[in-house]
Amino acid sequence: MKKLQAIIFMIFLLLLTIPVMGQREIIVKGNVTSASDGLGLPGVSIIIKGTQQGTVTDIDGNFNIKVSSENKNLLFSMIGFTTKEIAVQGFLPLKIVLTESTEVLDEVLIVGYGVQKKASSVGSISQTKGDELLKAGGATNLSTALTGVLPGVTTISSSGEPGSDQAKIYIRGRSTWGNSDPLILVDGIERNMNDIDPNEVESISVLKDASATAVFGVKGANGVILITTKRGKDGKPQISLNANFGVKQPTFSFNVADQVTARQLYNEANMNEGAWDVIYSENNINYWRTHSDPYYHPEISWKEEVLRDYAISEQYNVNISGGNAKVKYFTSLGYLNDGDIFKTQVQPEYDPSFRYERYNYRSNIDMEISKSTKLSVNIAGDIGVRNRPLSYMGNDPFTSSTVADFYQVMYLTPNYVYPVRYENEILGTTPIGRWWNPVYNLNYQGSATEKTSRLFTDVVLKQELDFITKGLFVQGKVSYNSTFETQQLIEKDILAIYQSSPESAEQWFSDANPVTEWVEKPAVVGNEKLSGYVRDLYYEVSTFYSNKWGNHDVSGLGLFNRRELYSGNSFPSYEEAWVGRVTYGYANKYLSEFNAAYTGSEKFAPGKRFGFFPSFALGWVASEEEFYKNMSWLDFIPKMKVRYSYGQVGSDRGASSFTYITDYSSGRAAIFGNTQGYAYGPLYYEGQAANVNATWETSTKQNLGFEFGLISKLNLQIDLFDEQRTGILMNRSNTTPLWFGQDATDANIGETKSHGYEIEAEWRDFVNKNFSYFFRAGFSFQENRVIYRDDPVNRSEYQKNAGKQIGYDSRLLYNGFYNSWDDVYSYPSSVWENSARQPGDMLYTDYNGDGVVDDNDKVPLELNSIPAYTYSFNLGFKYKNFDVQANFYGVYDVEKRLTYNLLWEFPTKYVMVWPESVNRWTPETIETATRPRTSLAIVKHNRENSTYGVMDASYFRLKSLEISYSIDKKILKGLGLSGCQLYLNGNNLFTVTNYNHRIDPESANESAYPLTKRYNIGFRLKF
Repeated sequence: MKKLQAIIFMIFLLLLTIPVMGQREIIVKGNVTSASDGLGLPGVSIIIKGTQQGTVTDIDGNFNIKVSSENKNLLFSMIGFTTKEIAVQGFLPLKIVLTESTEVLDEVLIVGYGVQKKASSVGSISQTKGDELLKAGGATNLSTALTGVLPGVTTISSSGEPGSDQAKIYIRGRSTWGNSDPLILVDGIERNMNDIDPNEVESISVLKDASATAVFGVKGANGVILITTKRGKDGKPQISLNANFGVKQPTFSFNVADQVTARQLYNEANMNEGAWDVIYSENNINYWRTHSDPYYHPEISWKEEVLRDYAISEQYNVNISGGNAKVKYFTSLGYLNDGDIFKTQVQPEYDPSFRYERYNYRSNIDMEISKSTKLSVNIAGDIGVRNRPLSYMGNDPFTSSTVADFYQVMYLTPNYVYPVRYENEILGTTPIGRWWNPVYNLNYQGSATEKTSRLFTDVVLKQELDFITKGLFVQGKVSYNSTFETQQLIEKDILAIYQSSPESAEQWFSDANPVTEWVEKPAVVGNEKLSGYVRDLYYEVSTFYSNKWGNHDVSGLGLFNRRELYSGNSFPSYEEAWVGRVTYGYANKYLSEFNAAYTGSEKFAPGKRFGFFPSFALGWVASEEEFYKNMSWLDFIPKMKVRYSYGQVGSDRGASSFTYITDYSSGRAAIFGNTQGYAYGPLYYEGQAANVNATWETSTKQNLGFEFGLISKLNLQIDLFDEQRTGILMNRSNTTPLWFGQDATDANIGETKSHGYEIEAEWRDFVNKNFSYFFRAGFSFQENRVIYRDDPVNRSEYQKNAGKQIGYDSRLLYNGFYNSWDDVYSYPSSVWENSARQPGDMLYTDYNGDGVVDDNDKVPLELNSIPAYTYSFNLGFKYKNFDVQANFYGVYDVEKRLTYNLLWEFPTKYVMVWPESVNRWTPETIETATRPRTSLAIVKHNRENSTYGVMDASYFRLKSLEISYSIDKKILKGLGLSGCQLYLNGNNLFTVTNYNHRIDPESANESAYPLTKRYNIGFRLKF
């Protein structure tokens, strides 16, 4: 019986082996190297064609994989390299060489709610890799790191303050006078991009035309930025450690004139106006010639007192990625510490420095629940701590507009009235108050701290439905985001005094009452509050289909999403969208795409909340035509594609909730009586009239694009675009009559138009395994015009908004100076201090010819503060283990006027002038004068808003430069490292401009924290 059981068992085992007899497995081994340097490539993905089975290469590029006799083709792929397919033959080790792709991210483009092959895309989309942003010279946020990287993207930085140095972004210029910020999505969810660690970013896509943005409906008119974070891949755990340590300095330099020069010009100004009783004597001026009295006749360089030679900045990141067929993961931890260029000093009870610390964390996990079901979970966030001095007169530095005055202390504070400290070590100040001492402002009022904590969670479930039809899947996404923001103030009372001479009495300044009873007290910690609390719930359901048969390539998208946003205790806001997209391609040469979005927002009036936004795009890949391939004279253009798109997109950026309802306010009072009025109140009164038709702005966009591949090394892309914007929200105060009785209503009646072009060219060449180089240039132009903005019918054309650029300035036309009394009496009079005009004063053009210079003679300028042209040059080369990359960025056709305090002498009536002041008008300098006569009291005419001081703010800047060295992999192997790169880089390294040297041409504002240039050293390790 036992023998019979054994025979039956053996027969059963034999039957089990029969089905696999014909599917014998073999182990294929090999090595993958780079064509550029011949070194092994780690992390190359190797997939058995027609399956989901695969592996990745190790740190030396080696691999082994089991392949059945039925599956003999292997696919080798890696981002930045051309995918290669190899047929397995025999048992010999494979030697695979991958060539770097001549196009960045050539395989796919990230688009709205999905991805597309770049070859079949018909939208206007620019994209860059996240790793390129790490070479931006230590930029602390993504918006500044994007400068000069992508055509059509203009960035303007107005402040360098740690934690508040993000740039303003314009995509294809400005098409509205309302909010022009683009929509920013991180992993498909609307979020702030500036607090993301660049080490977490896989790619950034900028969507510009209607075909690419229409799926976002009422939120896409200003363009869209899509940020995709990194995810894990099959293979052993890979650990990356990046460290960056640097110093930064202001990008500007300035000096005030010495006191001897200042007092001589002050005397001249008073003599010009007959104020002989306030002229300084030579004995007084001699105090500053000899510098014999540093306490009561000081001369201080406040720039030297408040600015450091350099500040410290550091960034660190460690991330781990890897996985297998079931689970893939990417985790990241980052730290940023951005220091202060001001000479703040840590006090025993508080730290008053301008600084910003940020901790970033991220965990992206992809799980394969089954062969057709995938679950992704993202958990990310950041904790930010922003610190600054209490700053100005005890005001809250995070909410008070007067805080901007603090930055002017370097320019405006008198340098001769008092010392930093008197001999008794007590702080000096003016007879007005303590806040005039910049050292006091920086260090001794206290400090303000703002803490921000953000948490982002995404859960995505994807179910493939190949059992219904191949290429079909459904996906659900739920995202919950929360932000908490708290603020705390620490206030300190420190004594300051003013004393004009050793014999005079001291004037004391403190919070004590009376001041003479002042005793130093501990700092007061208070004003703690929850300044911001935001909750954001987003959920989405979509279905996607993609398939190809024969020459036909079809895809489709159907999507529904809804967003609920809660900010503090205010009413929540709601958004909803129904989205559809269909693409069709024939034979890889005829391409089409149709998009539509039906989206809504609760901001608008009932019946006006939803809108339909359609678009279409067509493309023709001419180089795929047989007749094209047969034309030998076109061999130098192996690729040519033409595309066109048209559609409508909306914008609700400038709209507020409930403008369609009239509200009531209180506070005004009624006045009774004539000779002795009696106020009765408060009263309740009707507010601004309702905009019962409140709705969104509508943008109609067209784009014509050309793509060329030239001699296999040069890629050229040209885009021509046009946009018509209607329904712009605006106030009707210009044409609302007084008898209406209410504040003028808002209405969606504004119209603008804009157009421009973009050109991008890239040349990449791999000369040999030791040397390769690339050059990429971008050039863009954009212009906008107002079509309608509530212009009264009978207003003169030059005074109307129509036909002018958005944000244009109207100014008097500066036409030199009155050079004689004949000029003063011969030229038209002025409504500003007409009787006080003298030779050396400003001469303006009487534009309307009515014989008097007034506001009606102010004419629009051709240019404004937003550049019409932007251009960039990115170039680099790699020689053996050395790698050099540089990014040059420039703008032109942009004008800005010097701010009031930089343009004129004697700010706030103190005896301070600029070195440029010596070029003022005098009878002896008629031919060479560039500034009007010196003046103290008679200033309204000369300082009226005119073209005097309007300067060309064009600049050309070395935005970033990196020089790196990669240690040979053979050396690293013994250390357990797969990569080690040492680098030096910098940001804003030098600037060429005709703008005034006292201020950076990009910010052109002395009321903001100065922009900085950075120098960094660091390393990038891979394990």
